[in-house]
Amino acid sequence: MYRSLTSSKFFVPVSILLIAITAIITRLPQLYSPHLLLDEDECVLGLMAKHMVEGKEVALFFWGQVYGFSLVETSLISCFYFLFGMQDYSIKLAMLSIFIAGLIFFYKTLLVISPKNKWLALAITLLFILLPTWAVWSMKARGGYLTSFFLSSLCTWLLFKETRSEIITYLLIGVLLATIFYSQPLWLPGLVSLLALKMLHTNRYNRLTNLFAGAISTILIFELLKKTSINQWHPKVFELSPHHIQDMPSLLFDHLHGYYYLTFIYTPSPAAIVSAYLFMFLLIALVIVATWLVFKHFNTRKLFIFSVLSVLLTLAYTAFLTEHAPRYLLPISGFILMSLFIYLSHFQSFKIKLAFIAPFLICGAVATYSFKDYSFNPYNRQQLLGCVDYLQQHNLHYIFTNDVPTEWQILYYSKETIICRASNNTDRYPAYILQVNKAWQSRKQQTAVVDFSGDIRDMAPEKAIRVADKFFIVPAPDEQLLKDMEVKF
Repeated sequence: MYRSLTSSKFFVPVSILLIAITAIITRLPQLYSPHLLLDEDECVLGLMAKHMVEGKEVALFFWGQVYGFSLVETSLISCFYFLFGMQDYSIKLAMLSIFIAGLIFFYKTLLVISPKNKWLALAITLLFILLPTWAVWSMKARGGYLTSFFLSSLCTWLLFKETRSEIITYLLIGVLLATIFYSQPLWLPGLVSLLALKMLHTNRYNRLTNLFAGAISTILIFELLKKTSINQWHPKVFELSPHHIQDMPSLLFDHLHGYYYLTFIYTPSPAAIVSAYLFMFLLIALVIVATWLVFKHFNTRKLFIFSVLSVLLTLAYTAFLTEHAPRYLLPISGFILMSLFIYLSHFQSFKIKLAFIAPFLICGAVATYSFKDYSFNPYNRQQLLGCVDYLQQHNLHYIFTNDVPTEWQILYYSKETIICRASNNTDRYPAYILQVNKAWQSRKQQTAVVDFSGDIRDMAPEKAIRVADKFFIVPAPDEQLLKDMEVKF
């Protein structure tokens, strides 16, 4: 029965449709969750797309920096704005579309690696959808992450598929690698291993020449375009000394269970914990098997060995991270699943393969559903919108705040009818600072200070107004209050 179904010309199209439907259905609990709220970076992408739709500007990179290539994400968000308006669902569905496109090319990559294992390729791709680590990130607008995921899947598909013209194929791969570098380069170490495998074969010099031609020409274009972007955001993500090797296990675990936000780690659901441990044991098993095969069957199992090397190279750069940030391990899950597929494809019985994968699928499905309760913010959507409504009703359109997430959330959820700035005199979008400064100097009654931590209440207890339970607002702040907030002009 399995052979007759996989031989059907409809199997792959139906499988792709199933992948897309599964990805959408499994995200519905989050989309309909009362905890749905965009974080500050998602709000930045939403505002960038708004400016694109309005014809104000087309930003190549995430505002304030010359990395995090965001044009793919903002363009797609803009399309969804035209369809559904400026709302959270437009951003989430746009990002989910990129994730689904990446999944499809991941699935197609597995098919070209082992065409006889269509059912296994489908099962592994469905498992990818159900990974807790991608439950939130499959819809996260973060300036380049999902772009790099999609492009890396496209890159591996081009790398393994049969082609009539290697010149065009490797030129395109070079273009993709350079674009990944300017989007989020975290996928590159794993891809380098797979590229190295291809260089073991004939035509390696021609392949390298074409690859470098595509990459260098793309880099030159990006470097020219970078000059049109504001470059004032320079976080130190990596350091030269590998001080964090001992942090690898906990970083990997926190990444795999998916319950984190930036460097904040939350208590994961039981299913997410089990899923994380299963994948940690799987990684260890794959490394042990690959090490044994290096010495016993290197020539016949090179693809599996190099796929495991992709996992190890991805894990290796975490030793150089400056902070405990699980999102930097996002590429590893795809490389782990590719290695698992390559290893299991050598078994004849699909039932044995499915029995091995079944525990991962079950835990993943339960864990993904549990993300309906995922929340990262100290206030909820209703409270934030209550604050925005109060500001609009009282004609307070220019805001000072010491909280960066609140700054961008108010900007986005007010659709820029309220302009915010933080206390620093530099920001991702300097025009906002200038507008608030000008308003405070000329139309002081339209300005206010907004805070949710209670600091403003302590600084100006007689003036602070509590709004929506969580926020404190001081209308028309005087110079002393702004000085106490350390606002820099």
